[in-house]
Amino acid sequence: MKILFLVNQLLNVCGISKHFYHLLSGLKEFYPENDYFVICGGGDAIEKFERLGVKILVNENIRHETRTLRGYLKGTYDIYKFAKRNKIDIIHSHHHYAASMAQKAVKFLNSKTVFTNHGILPKIGLLNHFNADYFIAINEHIREYLLENKIANSQRISLIRLGFPKFEFEKKKNKKIKVISGGRFVKEKGFEDYIKAVSKLPSEVMGKVEFYLAGSGEGEANLKKLNYELNAGIEFLGEIEDFQIFLKYTDIFVMPTHLPEGFPTVIIEAGLSKNLLIASNFRGAQSVLSNQEALIFSIGDVETLTKLLSDAINNYDKYINKIEKLEKLMTEKFSIEEMTAKTYNFYQRILR
Repeated sequence: MKILFLVNQLLNVCGISKHFYHLLSGLKEFYPENDYFVICGGGDAIEKFERLGVKILVNENIRHETRTLRGYLKGTYDIYKFAKRNKIDIIHSHHHYAASMAQKAVKFLNSKTVFTNHGILPKIGLLNHFNADYFIAINEHIREYLLENKIANSQRISLIRLGFPKFEFEKKKNKKIKVISGGRFVKEKGFEDYIKAVSKLPSEVMGKVEFYLAGSGEGEANLKKLNYELNAGIEFLGEIEDFQIFLKYTDIFVMPTHLPEGFPTVIIEAGLSKNLLIASNFRGAQSVLSNQEALIFSIGDVETLTKLLSDAINNYDKYINKIEKLEKLMTEKFSIEEMTAKTYNFYQRILR
């Protein structure tokens, strides 16, 4: 079996790149008899992927951020040439721009196309966001969206959750509670809510805790300004390459997103790293999370987030049971072995 993967960029700090790295490493480990190829639009983690023993080709024409009509046509032709020359069986895309190119390229090939949908995008732009013969949905709400909108029937969709490796470690108690949030700094991620909620905490709570925000993005300057103006005292950490390892040293993870997420990799990492989770009720959360494993608040409800933070900091030990349940849930639902096996079996079914 010969598989060509198309990825927007290979980045050290990116949920999709993390997922793809674990998928590719799993396929190489458990199904080494197949040939795997990757075409990406660039990125700072290419060498990391090459160490898996996979040929990585950089083609900026498939990168969404640099899209042009000429680039789109050239990228489509490049995918066609590569797939034909290497007799590719399946082209597996991880973003809609390259998936659109792949679907046009295979009109002249015998290859099948697969698109892993990492989240429901707003209906903007000229391109169809769902171009593929077959789809992988990483969460139930994505599968339901594909079915309800008659994008594909159930035979063409497979629900395959993300897979993350679990590591054993001893969680050491910090002198002060360490609270962290992190991700891409855009307004829809809700980090303004996190900063506002922290700024409202009483001084006696603030003396017991340290607050952090990890990540980068276009909204960074505004977030730092808000943090300063409200005197929230949150420390900005920048990008952290191995976030899951870093989370071993924190106690509470806050997920304030407003977006209909696929399923955020940071939540999986936080759970596996034994953090108490405080999360908004974003679309996609209900398929996995409940009040048994996390403290959940309504999107944008800063007042409730402040109360949850205050209670979690003052009474951290009473939530140990939630932390253990979240770790167990993340371990069972997001297994790298299960993700890899289901993906491989899906490939086989497609080719039959």
